[in-house]
Amino acid sequence: MSEPQRARKQAVRDRMTRTGEKYTAANAFLATQHARAAQIGKVEPTDAELNLLISEYLHLQSHRRGNGWTDVDRAAFNTSQVLLSELEAVFTAADLTSVSVRLHLIDTAHACSEDRSQELPPYAYGGPVDLQFMIHRHDQGAGTAFGCEFTAGLDRLMIALSLFGGALKAEPVIESLAAPVEAGIRMGETVWEVADQSVAARCRRAWTVASEGEVVIEVDDNPQYLNPWEREAGWVIPPGRTWIDAQEPGGPPASATP
Repeated sequence: MSEPQRARKQAVRDRMTRTGEKYTAANAFLATQHARAAQIGKVEPTDAELNLLISEYLHLQSHRRGNGWTDVDRAAFNTSQVLLSELEAVFTAADLTSVSVRLHLIDTAHACSEDRSQELPPYAYGGPVDLQFMIHRHDQGAGTAFGCEFTAGLDRLMIALSLFGGALKAEPVIESLAAPVEAGIRMGETVWEVADQSVAARCRRAWTVASEGEVVIEVDDNPQYLNPWEREAGWVIPPGRTWIDAQEPGGPPASATP
């Protein structure tokens, strides 16, 4: 093996080592953040289940609103396109993105002369449910592609979210995982809340987790905001402090640092 080949192989090994260390650190921080969330049973709906949830919701609206159900359908589709576009803007700028979705499902059962014999999934009879998955960047040929752990269609999931309401949270690892470990990990959080087929961005944040664990906030357009998962879990922000110093239910003030 020539010297240039050895050098290239060593460079690849070094990159993999740095990436592994930073990937582990990034996941440790995400795990700490997720520990602040209310624990609700997670689900993994299939495309068929999402299609059924969507059709049953719209069928119920046709009974309640008559032809007005088409306005709900149109508004939800438009909102879903905003959500997809916003989410894509986040994950395409990152190496790794943790995505959390909360659906505020309602029981769509209703009397109808039409045969509605299709059985809804057990989780679909009212109450919130959570989904959580990763989207990661990887090289593919001459370009870049993204792999998504959510096996059903993201477009259908965003339509269901737009209809039922809930929240979408994206937590990206913004800076290259292969950068030097001492450079820290640049991460972020963006949260959108959805209600009545409309969406609002509630916070956009970015911070660096230093190698010694210190968190340096770089961007935070809503420092007093706690996301729905944290609010439901009972976290509160002490007077004069921000989300990163939120107090755990029944415990002392706790930082979001690992």
